[in-house]
Amino acid sequence: MNMAIMAILAAFLWRLRGGLLNNITGQANYRILGVPFNDTVVRGIWSLGMGAAFWLTHPLPYWRAGLLLVALFGGATLGWFGAALYPAKWRDVGLLSFSGMLRMTPVALVLLNPWPLLAGLLFGPAYWLASKLPDPKPWMFWGEFLTGAVIGACLAVS
Repeated sequence: MNMAIMAILAAFLWRLRGGLLNNITGQANYRILGVPFNDTVVRGIWSLGMGAAFWLTHPLPYWRAGLLLVALFGGATLGWFGAALYPAKWRDVGLLSFSGMLRMTPVALVLLNPWPLLAGLLFGPAYWLASKLPDPKPWMFWGEFLTGAVIGACLAVS
């Protein structure tokens, strides 16, 4: 799986984690076949999808692959520390990057690689850049797509 495929997959999964189903359906906790797709489920989909994609391209011992899943899931549960996801102030960009660093540090530790830290550092600039693009539909939140693509690209080169 090359960097482009990993970036596209991560962009979609990060947006899914960021409320894509809620935006499309207009409902929180949308149900598919009776299963509520709340935050925990979509965070699980994010971590399983990215963990599997990484493992297919970078085989890890099973115990490290398991730790990677935990690190990805745990990172997806952190908040934004009050930052606006459409950053209007440099403070927001800094808080988004701070949050990104906290989210990606466990991943970097599991992989023993600094690339995930670069992804975390780029959260702020990615959300800021994406905030300059028009969102034609509520589900088309470019900030989530671009940030996910950055994560996927950095994981691909890890």
